[in-house]
Amino acid sequence: MIQIAITPSLDHKVRKIDPLLREEVFDVIDKLKDQKNHKSLKVHKLHGKAKGLYAASVDYQHRLIFQWVQQNRILLLDFGNHSVYEWGLFSVRISVLYFLLATTSSATFLGTTA
Repeated sequence: MIQIAITPSLDHKVRKIDPLLREEVFDVIDKLKDQKNHKSLKVHKLHGKAKGLYAASVDYQHRLIFQWVQQNRILLLDFGNHSVYEWGLFSVRISVLYFLLATTSSATFLGTTA
């Protein structure tokens, strides 16, 4: 099972969206824990400025952006429509750096490793 961490800023962002969409986001997060579901979530590598990051489909319009930080750990970075690919990825890199340098209390862990 894959362990998933969500940055405090993304947790706050997701909790402010429409309850039906939020439910879909948390469903996708739950499915991300099992790599067998990644094909159905249309998980794919991002390219260009977002190289090293991945996206998972929530619905036709919305994506979750994440990075593998270890073999069985994912850090969720951002959520949004297709414009989420275009925003300044500098802040994504800062989020990853923050996560790696901070204590585990800086992120909410969802799930456990096998």
